[in-house]
Amino acid sequence: MATPEDYLNHLFSLRPAKGPLQADNCLALGRSFLELETLWLDALGMPATLFPCVDLAGALGQSSLPDDIEKKFRESRFAQSSAESRACHSYLRWCLLKESRPETIQAFGIDDPYVPMIMLFESGGEFSLEGWFFDILKCGGINVRALRQRVRSRYPRREND
Repeated sequence: MATPEDYLNHLFSLRPAKGPLQADNCLALGRSFLELETLWLDALGMPATLFPCVDLAGALGQSSLPDDIEKKFRESRFAQSSAESRACHSYLRWCLLKESRPETIQAFGIDDPYVPMIMLFESGGEFSLEGWFFDILKCGGINVRALRQRVRSRYPRREND
């Protein structure tokens, strides 16, 4: 069983990137992260008007990180933007939820939304938000509203789940 410290150390190990930036890969991973987040928003009954990098773990009852992990993350300056900071913080809380109550996540039958984000970091990617534009630095950007609309048209919300 991994500890909160293990997840934090893994996150910190992703920067600086180990190889050259993989721009096409970063864009695909960014799209995948946002698509999975949209599926989770729908499954949790959360509005699509929420900005990207939503605290999905908090919506499932994982309220906080241990104080020492919270402090190390805040002091690390790992995140290059406020969007990355929110997403990484949510990722760490998600990891705790996966360890303590995996059945809560498994019950939804949706892939882990943070795997593409971690892979994006492994590929040398960074991201920020400019309004509803998810900017993958040095790679391009994604219109979040349009992406969410496409996801919803492919995977309509199931009302009785």
